[in-house]
Amino acid sequence: MNDKDDDEYELEAPDPEVIAAEARRDKALLESAREAIDIDAIYREADRNRGAEIIEQWFRNFRFRFQVKHLLIGTALVAAVWRVGVRRYGAVGT
Repeated sequence: MNDKDDDEYELEAPDPEVIAAEARRDKALLESAREAIDIDAIYREADRNRGAEIIEQWFRNFRFRFQVKHLLIGTALVAAVWRVGVRRYGAVGT
């Protein structure tokens, strides 16, 4: 082994300017974090009615396109109403 490897290192105290700069940086970072968190915005987000917003978007984007299935549904409804009418009031049209 070499004598140079056995030498002990002497630690010097940190420079006060470096410590002060780190403290200022930490304080600025903490202050920016406080400003970045807007509690009022968080509560506004939590209070909004998301269900109504979804339904409103659905109605706004709704586009009706007539298809054969709509004709079939209408025919089924007319048949059901007709059947209930015959059963309740007797023969219709006589």
